[in-house]
Amino acid sequence: QIIWTEHYHEYDRSTIATAFGDVLIVIHPLPNGLYRIKIDQTSQTTNFGPLFDGAIVDKLILPELVRATAINASRARRTTLNNHCDL
Repeated sequence: QIIWTEHYHEYDRSTIATAFGDVLIVIHPLPNGLYRIKIDQTSQTTNFGPLFDGAIVDKLILPELVRATAINASRARRTTLNNHCDL
């Protein structure tokens, strides 16, 4: 899931209860126009990217990096599931 939060506190995972939130990509806009990224995982998934927990990025590359990270997180999570089969 991709979460946008403008609150100054850390995002609380229980805010949106779901059975599908294995990986959350939380985006915090900063006062200087940059964006802080929080990657929150329920279980240890293999490394994925290009974004990582604590990354600070510019708005010009934010959409592309978030999309690529979401796709890679989904692929990484899928490989840890039972009965996984690449087509």
